[in-house]
Amino acid sequence: MAVEFYYELTGRKGKTLWDSLGQETFDDSVAEQTKFYEKEAHPGGECRDAFVNECLWKELDKGDLEDIVKGHAELSGKTNDEIKEWLLSNECPGIEEKEYIESWAFDRACSDAQTGVLWDHFDHGDDIEVAMQMGLVKYPDMVNGEYVANECGKAEIPVEVANRVLALREKMEKMQEAEQRLESATEIRKLEREAAAKRILVTGFYCDIHGGRSDYPNPLPRNEVLVCPSCSHPICPVCANCYDADPKTIEDARRYMASCDEVSGMAYCGECGDWGEGFMMSFLRLIGCSIPPEYEERTSRPRRARFFTTARVSELPDSDEIVAEVKRRFEEGTSGIIKIKHTTGEIWGFPERHPEGWIVTVLYPEER
Repeated sequence: MAVEFYYELTGRKGKTLWDSLGQETFDDSVAEQTKFYEKEAHPGGECRDAFVNECLWKELDKGDLEDIVKGHAELSGKTNDEIKEWLLSNECPGIEEKEYIESWAFDRACSDAQTGVLWDHFDHGDDIEVAMQMGLVKYPDMVNGEYVANECGKAEIPVEVANRVLALREKMEKMQEAEQRLESATEIRKLEREAAAKRILVTGFYCDIHGGRSDYPNPLPRNEVLVCPSCSHPICPVCANCYDADPKTIEDARRYMASCDEVSGMAYCGECGDWGEGFMMSFLRLIGCSIPPEYEERTSRPRRARFFTTARVSELPDSDEIVAEVKRRFEEGTSGIIKIKHTTGEIWGFPERHPEGWIVTVLYPEER
């Protein structure tokens, strides 16, 4: 089951940012789309053609057309199609066009929402795409041709990044070669995504291990959440530690790191049981405890173990490949359950630390 995070942008929890959206976000999205249509429905706008054909032309009767022709000598003798063409670049006389535009824009935005046009063109599982497309992370205001900071910068692209993107777009418009334009477009997308990712903060998550909320000491960008290197479950600041008080000093940290070589660690992943150095260092970072420099600088030490398989696993035709994958992941530092997807069902590599050394049993979960 996927973990539910508490998103600061929405004030709600969800497995993804999309799942955490409230009705107000969808209402705001419709309102923004309505504003866009209102702006672009005026003469010369990119939606003027749609407005004229879908709304204005249907509202004009024969008498309206006659009034338009009488009031504009250049239209005398023109066909209906020519009058329609003229309306694309000119405001329609004789009516309150602004009221027609507002009504059409709202109806068009609501239709986009109902048919999925408004929200179905991007990946709902991509938090960055959701934040940008739903207006939760925006560009700052533009003044005199450049972006400027304002007081709601928390959920905005930083000004320096926004202006860098602006410069790249202006440069891209002058490029002739498709390859150069693609390079600039790729750089723009990278800048936008990196900046938006830093604004998608989570304040914690609902921990299905201890069955309660886990709050981070400080909100973290969703893509920087520290997870168990073995099973990718978020490291829980509430239940990962085996002791009442969290380590605070370098000496405390050394004891926790040293416990990785013991039969059990002083902190471990409640999902898979990993207490390896990778997990322990991430746990210390999460709770804000300094990591001893000797552990920051050294590379992982190779670990040796004896590997055993149950009869069921050993009878599989690809048993050797399964054991080799378990061995590889164990040697990379995994101390918790190593889960292998298989056509016959999930298979575990189950490491156990004994005084005489590591033993890893490869088995089906129900055989444990």
